Amino acid sequence: MNFAQARENMIEGQIKPNKVNEPRILDALRSTPKEKFVQSGLQPICYIDEDIEVVKGRFLLEPVVFARMLKEANIGPDDIVLDVGCLMGYSTAVLSKLGNTVIGVENDNHLVESATKILNDTECYNAAVYKGEFANGLAVQAPYDVIFINGAVCTVPEVYFDQLNEAGRLVCVQAEPSKMGRAGMGDVMLYQKMGGVVSSKRLFDAAVPYLNGLGPKERFEF
Repeated sequence: MNFAQARENMIEGQIKPNKVNEPRILDALRSTPKEKFVQSGLQPICYIDEDIEVVKGRFLLEPVVFARMLKEANIGPDDIVLDVGCLMGYSTAVLSKLGNTVIGVENDNHLVESATKILNDTECYNAAVYKGEFANGLAVQAPYDVIFINGAVCTVPEVYFDQLNEAGRLVCVQAEPSKMGRAGMGDVMLYQKMGGVVSSKRLFDAAVPYLNGLGPKERFEF
């Protein structure tokens, strides 16, 4: 399979028609071999316009949502970025071509190991992946200029705002349980911290699965 052509098709057929035309973002997507960041069985479909289940219950965001969130994050070349729920490192690799340093956080040891190896193999030397619980962010490397969350959340944990730098941005998909099942409709939100105060702005609709630990609490019925 010609993966370079598949990447170009994704950009021309999915990304550009959906109002993402910034050269830095397109170049980052074009130069990141997504097929290397999934298992071999998923490589033939890794550029389709859907969320892709990489491991049970964990998904790569569909390209259009991912690209539009990148655009809204407005990542500059000096920014330090926290990439929450990075799976095998694809989002971290793309972000590493936009920011200065990218810290991925994963709650699964095997994914941390896989992401670390693939990022090294693809020469993403300004990125690293740490083990951690998603609800806690990653205080050890804070503060961050940008926090990027790969999956829907019910609410953003307050610790994330504590870990934002002044003028820092957080981009996520937020959805109440009543609005959303596994992958119902949510709102892409941009949070920004100015003068120690966090403001929010709704950007657009998106349907993505919840990220482990940040979705609705399980209810027990007797």
